[in-house]
Amino acid sequence: MFGKGNARVLIAEDSEIQRTTLAVLVRLWGFDTETASDGLEALQKIPLFHPKLVISDLQMPRMGGIELLEVLRSKVPDVACIIVTGDGTLETAEAVAALGAIDFLEKPVDLERLRADLLRLAAGEGGGPPGSLLHNPAHAA
Repeated sequence: MFGKGNARVLIAEDSEIQRTTLAVLVRLWGFDTETASDGLEALQKIPLFHPKLVISDLQMPRMGGIELLEVLRSKVPDVACIIVTGDGTLETAEAVAALGAIDFLEKPVDLERLRADLLRLAAGEGGGPPGSLLHNPAHAA
């Protein structure tokens, strides 16, 4: 079970400033965090860190968020994923929804929505808050 006391969140983001800032914030919310600079590094850290959630930027060097999400779904389907982007489209939101992302957030990230996603996962509810991607697949954050 994904409980807040032992919840691990892996943040894959190529911008060091955004990656570090998000990690500090998620830690302040009571979650253990690890970071990666792209999808390939995230995949290397998953077997060591055992996250319950990956927050991934959509566009990163070497491996972006959609490719990372595809691998997660095939290799570690119990790991939840939130995709964030500075360039969201309805088509991209639909693609990540089809791959099982629990939310699709545009930058700057709505911190209340992200925190609600994390708390729902910590409570074992999954799926994000009402209005999140899985509750409204046509929503392009």
